Amino acid sequence: MSATLPKNSAPSRRGIGGDVIAAREYEPYVYWATFGVLIMAFWTWIMWKWVTGPYFVPTPPGPTAQPEWQTYAQIAFQAFTIFAFVILIYKLIVKPWRQERRFTTDGALLIAYFTMYFQDQISFMGGGYWFTYNAHVWNMGSWFPEIPGWMAFAQPGQTAGEPILMMGPGYAYFFVIMTALGIFIMRKFRDMWPWMPTPLLFLSVLVATALMDMVIEVGFWIPLGFYSYTYGGFLPMINAGTMHQFPMAEALGIGVLSTTIVAFRYYTNDKGQTIAERGLEKVTSPVKQGVLRMFAMIAMIQLIFFFPYNVSMYMLGQWSSDWPKEIQERSYLTNGICGAGTPRACRTSETPVDVPSATGISVTPDGQLMIPAGAKKPQGAIPFITGP
Repeated sequence: MSATLPKNSAPSRRGIGGDVIAAREYEPYVYWATFGVLIMAFWTWIMWKWVTGPYFVPTPPGPTAQPEWQTYAQIAFQAFTIFAFVILIYKLIVKPWRQERRFTTDGALLIAYFTMYFQDQISFMGGGYWFTYNAHVWNMGSWFPEIPGWMAFAQPGQTAGEPILMMGPGYAYFFVIMTALGIFIMRKFRDMWPWMPTPLLFLSVLVATALMDMVIEVGFWIPLGFYSYTYGGFLPMINAGTMHQFPMAEALGIGVLSTTIVAFRYYTNDKGQTIAERGLEKVTSPVKQGVLRMFAMIAMIQLIFFFPYNVSMYMLGQWSSDWPKEIQERSYLTNGICGAGTPRACRTSETPVDVPSATGISVTPDGQLMIPAGAKKPQGAIPFITGP
């Protein structure tokens, strides 16, 4: 008489010593947390290469000075950014842990938002610098040239130097604001107009978060001189042709990104879990549960940031248009990437995307073709086969 497994039971296998062991059924959080660990392992490797490699040097501002008030304003705003980040850590991570011994979803999201900074310049990868940072703001160069397959021009001391004290914590509090705004709209509109179709609800969130992005960037970050957009694709721009120009494509991209994050956070199961946390209630250790939740959130947010936003912005980076004169006049905004003091012209609507290295063929600022010694040049057209 053969034994049969009870309905819905997992298959079994024999372990050491002949004991029958039920095959493990992995919950969704296991896959998401595992993917999160792999993503962070990759970024840890990149950061190690950066810190121990030649690109861990400041990008100098060059001969152009910035207004003194701007320097003080940048220092003050960076201090505010760090302070806001610390407050959020306390409210979303420390306080819930002290009161409930629980690492919450929003606490895990705060850390995940911080890790978005690791992708900050990844949309330059194909060669198109569509924004640059102010090199007067403290930086230690950029880790992105260490990514395998990086195509944009970069040399030690000639990169879009990352303003670490500003943009790292800035990602965290920026997307906490966006998520809170989006969740508020979703709940408020659902209460007021239960009949509202879901696509229209998402459109409302997109418009609201895009407008909020414009308020923060056009109202604070750009006027304070933290960065400038060099060009912005086919959509209109605010303050076009100046160092304060703002591409509407950026607002649209942030709106789509924020709406995707809001949808992920808003739709939960009866246990209050997002799709990346399903099954975590089976983990009894609060510490282990918190660590798994954190890595699951990192995986989801990294994917959302990469696909809806950075892939689109990569395409924006291939859209060639003239760098504004006001940017090219300021050495602290060109970052040694192009323009005066370099053998490379800044992008125009007619010039190609930047070449991968300093030894590649490029266009000089006076419009001549620069062919460095050792550069691989075309050897003439290869004739077609015309015979049998």
